[in-house]
Amino acid sequence: KIEILFNNNNKDQVDLFGEIKELKSTNLLEFSELKFLLEGINNKNKYVSFDAKKIIFNFENDFGFFELSGNNLVGNTTVNDNISSSLKIEDLNINLTEIRPRNANRIINSEQGRFEFTFNSNKNLNAPINIELKKSRTPIDSFAEKISISTTASWRDSKSSCNFSNLFDSNDQCGVLTDFLNTNILVEDRDGGKFLIVGNGICVTPNAGCIQRINAEISSKKTTQIFSKVMVSGVINPLLGGVLLSGLLTSPHENIDDFDHKLNFKMMGSKILINNKPLF
Repeated sequence: KIEILFNNNNKDQVDLFGEIKELKSTNLLEFSELKFLLEGINNKNKYVSFDAKKIIFNFENDFGFFELSGNNLVGNTTVNDNISSSLKIEDLNINLTEIRPRNANRIINSEQGRFEFTFNSNKNLNAPINIELKKSRTPIDSFAEKISISTTASWRDSKSSCNFSNLFDSNDQCGVLTDFLNTNILVEDRDGGKFLIVGNGICVTPNAGCIQRINAEISSKKTTQIFSKVMVSGVINPLLGGVLLSGLLTSPHENIDDFDHKLNFKMMGSKILINNKPLF
């Protein structure tokens, strides 16, 4: 069902309302009971509001296969020279099992998820991203009351012809996703444990074609408690989790900013430094 509407407040604006019982695309996106309103179909600036009973989003890139699914999607998107979107999803399931290295337990189920992102088309495509997950668990155990992630994804060598759809196909117009800048990751459990990662990742994708560099500060409270939950969950590599846990527990005790431990983590190629000391 599709209806063309003429805006009462702006006689030159044409809007489009639609209802779609089911929409399937095996390579990217599936909806059920989708409703949408596209305002300004004939304008440069367009606004889309939408909701759907169920959504499945999947794609494959250099990291591996990724799938996101959930219920009761509510969102809105603004389209002009850039694209900005805000989404809320209930009963969220994020399947990262095929992301290399493969881990059958790397599935995050959350009662609620919120996503905000903007794709900025300029000399190099970049995308500020904000994610918030509530009451998350994996097939093994519950591990987080709240997860908050903010970062800016950056593509190198993108061309002026790059558009949003090119990000999910083999088209090379958008260049290569290489960097995650100004990254903040906060994981909090229900018992007062938490850890915070703040930093930058340069050339951290599989086909970046440059030397990987990571510079981050990691802070934690109730360190053993929170890291044990995350390591058991299967979300991160147990070896890396053990290294970080050991580094935090042996770092100077600092009750600063409501955290118990703090360390500096650096990676340059295969060289790892913790508090400016080589790991090996």
